[in-house]
Amino acid sequence: MQPRAYSPAIDPLLAVEVAMPLKFGRADDSFRSALESLTLPAALGQRRLFDDDEAKCCLAALWLRFDFFEQSHSISQDIETPSGSYWHGILHRREGDFWNAKYWMRRVGRHPAGPQLLAAARKLASQSDDRELMKLYQSATTWDPALLVDFIEASVSKPTAQQTLALQLQDLEWWLLFDYAYGMATGRAST
Repeated sequence: MQPRAYSPAIDPLLAVEVAMPLKFGRADDSFRSALESLTLPAALGQRRLFDDDEAKCCLAALWLRFDFFEQSHSISQDIETPSGSYWHGILHRREGDFWNAKYWMRRVGRHPAGPQLLAAARKLASQSDDRELMKLYQSATTWDPALLVDFIEASVSKPTAQQTLALQLQDLEWWLLFDYAYGMATGRAST
């Protein structure tokens, strides 16, 4: 679900089909040198950035996409914004440290990408017969990232159908948050 073209440096990384597991997989070292070569602002196709923290979120997200826990963590833990807390929370959720993930998700508050995330979750819930997912998102009035932590934690030990939904939600979340961060970092926010 690549929503748009981003930059010549990161588009090849985003074109790779990656199935991010609910819990960390093994880092794919074939992407290490491409990730290490990403420097700001050039990686985002910019001469200057509109938001340095959101640009760093893009880097944390890319490292996370390919399961490089330590690299993503070292970036996201130093970003003291709602987006930085969100990426930090996703990282700990994928680590399986659900309590710590919820701590960081509570620090997010109302994220500006929340309405898009809620709309995507509602759409997925409406196409599903999973009662837990429908209960979480059909009546929600705002996006609460901690609810997704709970759903994913429960899904880890559930039947494949619920795990599939959790993976779909995680993937939607990644793309929408990445798109938001890129747009804010470059001044090309999507409408």
